[in-house]
Amino acid sequence: MNHVKNRKITTHRLLSQFLVSSNKETNEMLLDSFVEEAMLIDNYSFSDGLLGAGWLISYLIKHKILVCDVDEILYDVDDLIYKLTIKAVINSETTIEELLQLISYYQQRLLNKSKTYNIYRHFALIECLKLLVDKTLSTLSENSLILAPLEKSRVLLKFSYLVKTCFNEKEIEIPFYNHMEDLIFFYKKMKPDDFKAEDEITLCYLQLTSKQYENPYWVNCVMEIIKSIEIQNQVASSLIKVADLYNPNDDNYVSIELFDFIQKYDVIFLLANNLKSLKFK
Repeated sequence: MNHVKNRKITTHRLLSQFLVSSNKETNEMLLDSFVEEAMLIDNYSFSDGLLGAGWLISYLIKHKILVCDVDEILYDVDDLIYKLTIKAVINSETTIEELLQLISYYQQRLLNKSKTYNIYRHFALIECLKLLVDKTLSTLSENSLILAPLEKSRVLLKFSYLVKTCFNEKEIEIPFYNHMEDLIFFYKKMKPDDFKAEDEITLCYLQLTSKQYENPYWVNCVMEIIKSIEIQNQVASSLIKVADLYNPNDDNYVSIELFDFIQKYDVIFLLANNLKSLKFK
């Protein structure tokens, strides 16, 4: 995926801009500029290109921050992302991160309700998502010994969100359970003094995954591990608060204080992109 460095506006930062600022005109001007520049240089990346722009537009429409016909505005983008998807699926060098970015795009698109339902487009979105999930599971299995726990936990968090929204649990249930059990066992064996900031963040992701998947046994296991260590990382402390409050079936959405994650654009994106019952304030 073509990536352009050193740009001031990124998908993550622009998402935070829309969530924090009520200046509709300025926000939409920034979004227009973001899309135009990506199109001008054929940038299809998630961080600062059309893949990320497509996800963001889809997210903003879903949450009624933008008002327009999602299928109409993303018609051409869908076709471009389809081509990226096929390349990603057949390329043995595609990373977990790239797969998660594409999965996020298709999931968000499937969560949109279009004014005119197009069964063929819906079918294409579903089939592309299935291909990407299969590819991710395969990559996870083949590289299980070399992938960091943090990377694995991000996949599991995404999959817990998928089965809560638009994906058949039976298609991922066995590998999902196996990877969750392996990570929990790994951290149960780790000595408290050996935990680093990355491990603390991983535990937070595992706890969010456990609660979203509604598995009380995992919730208790991860909580016991968290209680056995002294959390040093500030982001991890904030994420634990989110996990404590989080209930994927709660009609009264969990409200996230954006102040807790000020300028942590990647964390705000991760929460927006992976949790079902959530709103920001």
